[in-house]
Amino acid sequence: MKFQLQTDEFNVICEIEGGFIMERRKFKRYSGVPIRVLLKDARDGQFKNVEMINISVGGILIRTTDREMRIYDQYILKIEIPIDSVHPLKNLDKDVIFAKGIVWRIEADKEHYKEDNSSNFFYIALRFTQIDEHDKIVISEYLSNFEENVPYE
Repeated sequence: MKFQLQTDEFNVICEIEGGFIMERRKFKRYSGVPIRVLLKDARDGQFKNVEMINISVGGILIRTTDREMRIYDQYILKIEIPIDSVHPLKNLDKDVIFAKGIVWRIEADKEHYKEDNSSNFFYIALRFTQIDEHDKIVISEYLSNFEENVPYE
């Protein structure tokens, strides 16, 4: 059995196979990609370097100790793509992309939990809310040089 959940931003196709729901994401996700991501609050502040866990054309997952981030907070992302003569990429004419994103999900990093709560990490999923169509193409073209390697959970 197959069913589809669709909104303006997402299109998730699910299949029930052997009693289990199999997710079919709209965008492939990639981890271990040499992309640098900086983030700043959309209202003010300076860009801060964040640890990127994975990225897709639709958004990004980061890991941080920042306790100030909340669901629906808006951020500006600076995405730096390493374009150089050693790894020439087909039609890429940009190496810095700016996008706006919204915090869509927050999860505890349970593997690195500390009882004293001093420096616990969180996974923050940001959905792109404003990104130039050309920039989506640049990201997609760059990611096409890698294998999708984020398992469906």
